[in-house]
Amino acid sequence: MQKLFFLTDNIITRRDYDRFGINFLKKKFEVKIISLVNYVNPILSKNNHNFKSKDLIEIKNLNKFNQFLSKNNKFIVVDFLGSSKRSWCLRNLIRKKNIRIISIYSGLFPTPSYSFFERFMNLFNKRKRFGGNLLHKLQIRFFNYLNKDYKPDITLVGGDIYTNIAKQKKIKHIIKSHSWDYDSYLKLKDKKIKKKNYAVFIDCDVVFHPDYTYHKITPPARPKEYFKSLNSFFSKIEKKYNLEIKIAASPKTNKQKIEKYLSSKKIYFNRTQELVKDSKLVFIHASTSIFFPLKFNKPLTFITCNELRNSWFEDQIIYFARLLNKKILNIDSEQDVMNFNIFKNTNKFLTKKYLKLNDKSQNTKDILMWKNLSDYLIKNKI
Repeated sequence: MQKLFFLTDNIITRRDYDRFGINFLKKKFEVKIISLVNYVNPILSKNNHNFKSKDLIEIKNLNKFNQFLSKNNKFIVVDFLGSSKRSWCLRNLIRKKNIRIISIYSGLFPTPSYSFFERFMNLFNKRKRFGGNLLHKLQIRFFNYLNKDYKPDITLVGGDIYTNIAKQKKIKHIIKSHSWDYDSYLKLKDKKIKKKNYAVFIDCDVVFHPDYTYHKITPPARPKEYFKSLNSFFSKIEKKYNLEIKIAASPKTNKQKIEKYLSSKKIYFNRTQELVKDSKLVFIHASTSIFFPLKFNKPLTFITCNELRNSWFEDQIIYFARLLNKKILNIDSEQDVMNFNIFKNTNKFLTKKYLKLNDKSQNTKDILMWKNLSDYLIKNKI
C-alpha cells in the first residue's frame, strides 16, 4: 500500500485532521501526520498541543527525522512546512533522498499592499507589524530566495489562479480541484437550509492566536478591552433585533479562554459552515471563512472596534471590506450600531470575483479534493 506522510511544522488541530481527509485517504493509503513543530517552532509547542491521534508522529530533531526517512521507503510527502531556515532544511533533506513531494496551492488570504515608505515606517510601529519584526522578515525572504528554484513534484490546485502559478513553475503533475472550504461546502450544499433566528460571529482568535508565535506577530488587541467591546455589541444587537448571537470559534481558539471572555454566548467549534448556512446574517473581521457567507449568500457585516484601530489587523479588515465594497461597523460607536444596515446583501459581481480566489478550478467535477488526489495518484501509478 502506498504511503502518504503529511509534514507540518505548526500545531495540528482537529480541523486540520479533518480537512487533510485522513479518514478518507486511509482507505487507499497508509497515512501518517508527521509533526515537526518541536524542531522548527519549539516555543510554539510549549504552550500549544497537537490534536491527539494514532496517526500522528511527533519528531523533535533533525537526526530523528533523518532516521525516520531512512526507515521508510516508497512514500510521498504532502508538504505543509513553512519558510523558515529549519523548514527549508527539512524540505531539502527530503529532496536529496528523492522522495516525491506534493504541495497544496489553495486558500489564498487577501492582504493589503503597502508602498515602500509605508512598509518601512511600519517596521517601527509594533501595531503595524504584520509578519513579524524586520529580522524575521529578512530571514524568511533570504531563505525563500535561496530556494527560489524549488518546485514540488505534484500540486493540488484549488482554483484557476493557482493553476496558472503551477504552470509558471513548470510543475510536472498539476491536479485541478478546489479549495478547502469548497470541500466543506460540497458536504452541505444539498442539505435543506433551516433558516433560524440567529446571527453568527466568525471568530478569528484576534487576541490569542497561536500563529502569532509561529509568525512572530504582535497581537493587535488586549483581551480585556477587545472582549468588553464584543460583549457590549452582541447585547445591543440581540436586544435591538431579537437575534441570538452564536460564536463560530476559530479552529485554533483556546476553548477555556474564549469561554471565559464570552461566557454568556454559545460557542461552537468546527461548525462554521453549518452555522452560517442556517443563519440570518454574519458578522466578521477578516478571515478566509468569509467564503461561507458569500457562498450561502448571507448578509455580511465587517466589524472593528476602538481596540483594533490603527493596527495591522484593522488594515486587513479594511482591505477585505473594500474588495466587496462594504462599509465597516465600529462596534464601539453607538451611532454606528443603531443605524448600520446589517441586513444588506453583498454585491453579486464582487462576490463572484472574490470567490475566484477561494473556490474551484474551471471544468472540474464536484468531487472532494482528496478523492481527486487519490484517483490521480492511483491512475498514474505515482
